[in-house]
Amino acid sequence: MSFRNRIAVGVLAIATVISVAACGNGTPSSSSSSSSSNSSSSSSSSSSAVQSDSAGKAGTHLAGTPVAIIKASDTLQWAPAAVTVKVGQIVEFTNPASNSITHNVTIANHTALSTTSQGLYPGAHWFVEFTTPGKYPFACTIHPGMDGTITVTAS
Repeated sequence: MSFRNRIAVGVLAIATVISVAACGNGTPSSSSSSSSSNSSSSSSSSSSAVQSDSAGKAGTHLAGTPVAIIKASDTLQWAPAAVTVKVGQIVEFTNPASNSITHNVTIANHTALSTTSQGLYPGAHWFVEFTTPGKYPFACTIHPGMDGTITVTAS
């Protein structure tokens, strides 16, 4: 192998190492979970455990079709920022794959319904089904000011 070829191989190896190291903002492994009874992964991991509390249940997969879809944006907004659903209906939070920013979903006073231990990565979805009427403020705690409200009415 000529000196020029060895240099080219060395440069390619260094570039590969740098590009792999720069990928640290990717989807986390599915080995972490937020509690013994659930996984709050909002990435595309294989885990689909459902979390629940007195207000409802949440997870990366819930049976049923969402009636409201709330999208995160790279401009640090939820669209729409306010929705109204009935008890038993599903709300989907999504961070479109075309986005470049990771968000999270934190529903005030309801950690089990939130993605607190994992991010809402580009391309990820988080589903919440409320079982109790009320107003539920939500936010992306990574980006202050990125908040909204879900109003749940009796069915």
